[in-house]
Amino acid sequence: MRTFEETFLILGRRNPRIWIAIGNELGLFRVSGSKLLTFVRYRGLVQESKSDIFRVREAKITRSYHRLIRNYPSFKTASRAFRYIMQNLPPMHPAAGLLPETESFLRALEEARGNYENLYLLWLHRFHAITSGKEHLRHCVRCGSEDITHFQKGAGLMCRKCAPPSATPLDKVDLMILENLDRLDFKSAISLKGNTERLIEILEDVPSWHSS
Repeated sequence: MRTFEETFLILGRRNPRIWIAIGNELGLFRVSGSKLLTFVRYRGLVQESKSDIFRVREAKITRSYHRLIRNYPSFKTASRAFRYIMQNLPPMHPAAGLLPETESFLRALEEARGNYENLYLLWLHRFHAITSGKEHLRHCVRCGSEDITHFQKGAGLMCRKCAPPSATPLDKVDLMILENLDRLDFKSAISLKGNTERLIEILEDVPSWHSS
């Protein structure tokens, strides 16, 4: 079986010996090992197996994010992102760049003193840009118009003409934030002023648009 080097961040635990990780090369994958830790980045040798579980042959800790665990709001926000990855990224899906973007998000959480949800919003935007593109945030899902005005859970963003009565109209400030997320970094995202939870609801809902 092939053995190769990989950098990976442990997101969670499936059972006492199986962990869920996000890697530079492998994207989301399952790995076996007895001494791995969540919120820790490793660099080491992993080995393919006959199953879809990779084995850690040897690994060295290269970065720990355990500071987040001591601050419940930042820990809760990071855990929310980890769950989102595990629920919405297919195993072994090409996701080049997701690991460094996620680590930038974690470092920003370590330094933040509030507005953690703003950082999560920007991370969600980066997640979708890497895994599925961003066109779903630029056009009406029904006619393709760029004049977005409404949102409907499970359906997506729509223009005024296509939006059904049940769709939620979006505030101009929130629409402006959506249009300008590309221009933000995690430092500037802290100061965003808008209905962040509504915007998070929109971005968390993106996978359902692809399946509807």
